Amino acid sequence: MKRLKCNVGEYGVLVNSRGKFLILKLPINKEFTKELWMLPGGRLNHDDQPEFGLKREILEETGLRAKVISPVYVAR
Repeated sequence: MKRLKCNVGEYGVLVNSRGKFLILKLPINKEFTKELWMLPGGRLNHDDQPEFGLKREILEETGLRAKVISPVYVAR
């Protein structure tokens, strides 16, 4: 039996105590040739639990420790 290889990405909607959202501006480089904005997050490692993986990605990208409340949207 062949194993399916895929990537799973998670992104967080971070809201501070004043109700402001965090959106990241990506640096322009060879991969991103025009101005792009995105939510913090990224790919899960193969052994990550979703909540832990999302917290790790947010910490890596922003230096912020996030509290995960609930999923906003799930796609398959």
